[in-house]
Amino acid sequence: MSAPDDQVIARHLSDREDSRGANVIELVERGRTIWGSRSAYLPGTVTVLWRRQRPDAGPALIVGGYTGGSHCSYDVIAIDLDADQPVQVLSMCNHDLPQVTTDDAGQPRFGLFFDIEGFNAASAIVAGVEIPMRWDGDQFIADPERLLTPPPDRARMDRIDQTIRRELAAWSFDDYRAGIGFDATAPETNQALLGLILEGHAVEARALLFRAWPDRIAGRDRYWDDFCGAVVHHRLWRQLGLAAIVPVDRLP
Repeated sequence: MSAPDDQVIARHLSDREDSRGANVIELVERGRTIWGSRSAYLPGTVTVLWRRQRPDAGPALIVGGYTGGSHCSYDVIAIDLDADQPVQVLSMCNHDLPQVTTDDAGQPRFGLFFDIEGFNAASAIVAGVEIPMRWDGDQFIADPERLLTPPPDRARMDRIDQTIRRELAAWSFDDYRAGIGFDATAPETNQALLGLILEGHAVEARALLFRAWPDRIAGRDRYWDDFCGAVVHHRLWRQLGLAAIVPVDRLP
């Protein structure tokens, strides 16, 4: 079968309402449903995010839809009927549907929001970094060439060091109590740590935190350990196989 273009696939797409009034995405061929979304989407939220512009460059179509809920969950769905797995689904939360762009090779690219929460609620995000994604044959993968960076230069490290020192120096005993792990009272510190860790510089991140930590406040090791735990237990860490890109043994 020749590779179907997006118009062919669009004719196979059925965006119907279920008994609850939500939208369900289906691929229907000759009256038979060959794939159906496990999620139901809020009415009016199913949208085409990207269409293939060159033969064999990416999937034929990328579709998105909101499932709703307190975490603003959504799915990004790649469809290519010629692939071994004709449908790829990425389930996300705590962010808007991504803007999918096309690179010079005609391949789709977008970012997925890797967020760290102080507790289980979307409003409790204490840091967030966008993971660059690319299409690799028949699936989306995290792009290590765009995620990992060279060792930070002295000027950047000095800026981060000053930011963390200034924020932690302003802490009071009421801001942070030993033993609670990381929290939202140091947003700039959390953002700097997460960015460095996901870029492959966990050793440098730990050194910055430990140097800047106020002597009068206990709990430094617990803060770092809990923060690293939040990273390696994040759903995207597992789903995207980030341990193979940012190995766990590089999280001291």
